[in-house]
Parts: sequence; C-alpha cells; structure tokens
Amino acid sequence: MDSRSVVILAVVLTMLINAGCAAAGKKVSSGAASPVPPGDNVTGWQIYRNEQYGFEVRYPPNYVIVESRDQPQPVPLLQVWFQERSLAGSPTEYVQPPQFAIVVFANPSQESLPAWLRQNVARAGAAFDSEEVTVGGQKGVRLTTSLLLAPNTFIYVARGPFVYRLTPLGESSDQMIGSFRFQP
Repeated sequence: MDSRSVVILAVVLTMLINAGCAAAGKKVSSGAASPVPPGDNVTGWQIYRNEQYGFEVRYPPNYVIVESRDQPQPVPLLQVWFQERSLAGSPTEYVQPPQFAIVVFANPSQESLPAWLRQNVARAGAAFDSEEVTVGGQKGVRLTTSLLLAPNTFIYVARGPFVYRLTPLGESSDQMIGSFRFQP
C-alpha cells in the first residue's frame, strides 16, 4: 500500500472512530432543545441546495465543494464536503478533513433519532456528551466526543425518510449550521 493510501485510510478510520464514539452511551440533556443561532454575517455567501434530499446551506466564498474520500457505515445516500479553497487541489488535500460536511442517510422506516443512532452508528465504547439542538426548525442532537481527534462533534437530525449528519469543523461552521434549512 503506498503512503497516500495509508494516509487516506488513517483519515477515514479517524472519522469512523469519531462517528462510532458519538453513538456510545448517549446522554441526552433533559432541557428543551437549544436552537442553533441563525447564520449571521452570511451576506455574499453561496448557497448549496439539494432538492432530492430537501435541504440548503450557505457557505463562505473561500470554501469549495470537494469530493468525499471516505465511506462511512451505514453507506450514505449523499455526502457533501466543504473545504477551504486554498486547500482544495493542494498536495495535502487528501489528508485534510473537510471544514464542514453534510451526510444524508436513509431512514425508510422513519425511526426516532435515538433508535436510528443505536442501530446504525458503530459503537466504539467511548463516552460522549449529547445536547439536544434545533437545526433548520427540526429537533436533533449534537454529539461531542472527548477524543482529541478532529472532527469530534456531529449533529444528527432525523426528518422523514432521512437522517442528516452535519460535521462542523471550520471557523464558519456555526454560520453554516445557522443557515441550514429544510425544503418543504
């Protein structure tokens, strides 16, 4: 296996481990869901819209959409990665995690989010913190692992036949989450 393949494999494994850790031993806060603040300072940002999966999000002009390099389990229906323009196409592009990612998974039986997470996200045995959030008018959960690996925060929202996972990592992530909208 060449060194580039090893690096790609390491990044993929790190992301899968983080996703798995997010599902282990989930503790949900008892309070009301905290709304994610609306996207501030998004004037001049571009809009990524996906009619098939019913959502849109704004992203800053210094981000571009890049091809996803991992294959999480369960297999997603859609992966959209946003990367800083300066990193896209660079020699280190394949070792850089995206600044923001949206992954859409199938939920054909429209299970509750906790049930879907228990059934579909691998368990790695690590503890994590869970906080109810509202994204795009829908209740979801923010899972944060204590591992010092990036990314370590994931936001999951179940809506209709889909589960959406938002992975915020870059400095514009809060504004992107705040601009996230579901289409009717």
